[in-house]
Amino acid sequence: MNGILFGFYHLHQPWGILSAAVDGMLLYALPSRYFRSAWFGIIAHSGQSIYFTFLILGLVLGLA
Repeated sequence: MNGILFGFYHLHQPWGILSAAVDGMLLYALPSRYFRSAWFGIIAHSGQSIYFTFLILGLVLGLA
């Protein structure tokens, strides 16, 4: 159910609802339930944001 809700959270991108729902189930909800900790899903979801933050920062500062 969490993966489906995660997919519908991305209604602003209709072409990505199905993939967001599947990703939400397989990458965030299932491991969090298996390990009984929300931290696994939180870290997995924020990893992409941290990566792009450093990438954009490197481009802006001229390091990349």
